[in-house]
Amino acid sequence: MNYNKQKQVISDFLHKSEKKQNEFLIGAELEYFVVDDKTHKSASYYEEKGIHSILKSLVAKGFLPDFEKANIIGVSNPDLAVTLEPGAQFEISLNPQKNLKLLEQNYLSFIQILEPILAKNEQKLYSSGYHPLTEIEDVKIIPKKRYEFMSEYLSKQGTMALNMMKGTASIQVAVDYSSEKDFAEKMLLAAQLTPILSTVFDNSGVFEGKPYKDYCLRTKIWNNCDDDRCGIIPQVFDADFGYEKHAEYLLNLVPIFILKAGEPTKCEKPFKYIFNPEKEIEEQLNHIFSMCFPDVRARNYIELRMTDSLPYPLNFAFLELVNEIFYNNRIFQEVSKLLNGISLNDINVSKVESIKHGNSATLGTKRIIDYFREIIEIIGEVKSEHFHLNRKLAESGILPRDMN
Repeated sequence: MNYNKQKQVISDFLHKSEKKQNEFLIGAELEYFVVDDKTHKSASYYEEKGIHSILKSLVAKGFLPDFEKANIIGVSNPDLAVTLEPGAQFEISLNPQKNLKLLEQNYLSFIQILEPILAKNEQKLYSSGYHPLTEIEDVKIIPKKRYEFMSEYLSKQGTMALNMMKGTASIQVAVDYSSEKDFAEKMLLAAQLTPILSTVFDNSGVFEGKPYKDYCLRTKIWNNCDDDRCGIIPQVFDADFGYEKHAEYLLNLVPIFILKAGEPTKCEKPFKYIFNPEKEIEEQLNHIFSMCFPDVRARNYIELRMTDSLPYPLNFAFLELVNEIFYNNRIFQEVSKLLNGISLNDINVSKVESIKHGNSATLGTKRIIDYFREIIEIIGEVKSEHFHLNRKLAESGILPRDMN
C-alpha cells in the first residue's frame, strides 16, 4: 500500500468535513441501562421483556428496524437512532441539530414514546457510568458479530476491557470544526478538558451492587482497557498536529476485524497494511473510526467521550457546557488560555489521581474543581433552563453520583 497516498486520502476526508461556523451542528449520544424498576437488575437483550422486546415495541410505534441477520439490533426515525452497546446498553443517538433546544425536543419526544413501553414492563432507564447491580460475567453480549471479535481481542489487551464493553455507559457529544487549525485547537482543548469533565460529572457510585468507595470508575476501567486505542491521542500535543498527524495515528491502529464479502473477518495487522485508498474509502474509514476509542475521537466531527451517563436534565446542562466552550469564540479562547501548558503527562497523572481524590485531584498545579469553577466564571450568565446545574456543581463541589 502507498502510505503517503493513504495519509492524503484521510487528510482529504477530514478537510472535506469542515463546516462554516454558521453551519455548525451539535449532536449527542446518550447511553443508559434498562433496569428492573424494583431490583435494579439490568435487562439483557435476550430475556422475555428484554431489549430485543423493547426494540420490537418501538418498531410497532413506527420506528424503522436495523437488523443483524434476523435480530433487531436498533431502530431509527428521522430525528434519532437507538443503537446497542455490547452489553445491551441502550444508546439514544440524537441526530445533530443547529441548537440544543431542537436536540432536547427530539429527546423528550422519544422519551414520551419509550417510557410507557418500559412502565408496562416495570422497567426504567438508569443513568450511571456503570451497571447498578449486574455482575459483568452475567452480562451477555448482544448478537452482533463485531462485538464477538472486539471481546476476544480487547480481553487480551486490558484487565477491564470487558467491563468497558459490557458494563459502562456515557454521554458523547459531537462538535464541528471549520479548518485544520480549528480542528487541531479543538482536539487539544478537548483533551485538556478530559480529566475535568470526567471527574466533575462522575456518576458512578456503585460497582456490581456494592458502593464504589473510590472515584471515576469509568476512568479506571478505560485506563485498563487498551493503551493503543484508548486514552489521550499523544499527537494532539505536537505543534504541527493536524489532519496528516491524525491520519498517521489511524493508520497505525489495529482494526480488530475487517469486512470481507460483507462478513467480519479477524484482522490484527495495522490499518496501513490493509487500507485501500482507491475504493470504498468512506466505508473503510468509518470502520477504523469506530475501532478507536480515545477520550476525544475525530472523524467528520470531534467527539468528547469521557463523561458518565447523566440523568435528565443534567445531561443537557452538560451539553450546554460543551456547546458554550466550543462554539463561543471568546469562551473558547479564554478556556484555552486557562489550560495552556497542560501536558499529556499532566492529564495522565490527573486521571490516576482523580480515582483516589475525585475533584480534589490536581491537574497540573490546580485542583480539578478549581479549574471547573474558573471555567463556569469565564462562561458567565447563560440564558437557558438547565445551565444553572453546572453552576451548582461548581459551587457545591458535589458529584452527580452523590446528589439526592
